[in-house]
Amino acid sequence: MRATSAGPRPSPSGDGGLAIYGGVIAVVIVAIILCRSRHIKLGAMMDLVVMGLLIGQAIGRWGNFLNREAFGSETTLPWRMQLTTTAGELVEVHPTFLYESLWNLIGLLLIVFVVSKARRFDGENTCFYFLWYGAGRFWIEGLRTDSLYLSDWTIAGQPIRVSQVLSLVLMIAALAVLFYNIRLHPHKPEELYVNIVAAREAAQAEEPTEAPETAEPAEAPEAPEVPEESSEE
Repeated sequence: MRATSAGPRPSPSGDGGLAIYGGVIAVVIVAIILCRSRHIKLGAMMDLVVMGLLIGQAIGRWGNFLNREAFGSETTLPWRMQLTTTAGELVEVHPTFLYESLWNLIGLLLIVFVVSKARRFDGENTCFYFLWYGAGRFWIEGLRTDSLYLSDWTIAGQPIRVSQVLSLVLMIAALAVLFYNIRLHPHKPEELYVNIVAAREAAQAEEPTEAPETAEPAEAPEAPEVPEESSEE
């Protein structure tokens, strides 16, 4: 069921746009290029980038509210959202944009105050991001009415949504990386890029600065000996 707003819409929902997974892929590609050119560890860079991603996603989802798009199925919950269809009918639906915005905000707070403070390897924040966002998107996508489906494939009689498949793949990949780096190949705290840089700067600060060599003062030339005058008796 398609809904429209009473006022002008910033951009038509049916004209398409940038899917969030496309944006995430673009961010990763740019990060790889930047890290290679600046000689920075990709995992350390992405651990910072994902915080910005969550901020952008939390804010960006409110664009769906302004466009009256990406909403969920009908519901009677107290926080339901009212929309008017093209037929002039009033419907009350799940505000899925709000669900995802709050989900991203909670994920950001968890990374800042919990995950990053106990980080064991570069890339752990990134793994948590894909795990957290993937779980939330998988749930929220099941409520939406405008999902993109994977051809005519079905599971248990239900069509397969593309975003849910991507979310599931990302969650499995994130869990695999976490298991490998925590259980199979644990890291030492000094292997974190931030600790490597801190140790390097501390070592440079402790290096004694050599005083410039001062030229020895030149010896004064010896005065020529004056012959003694002989006195006549």
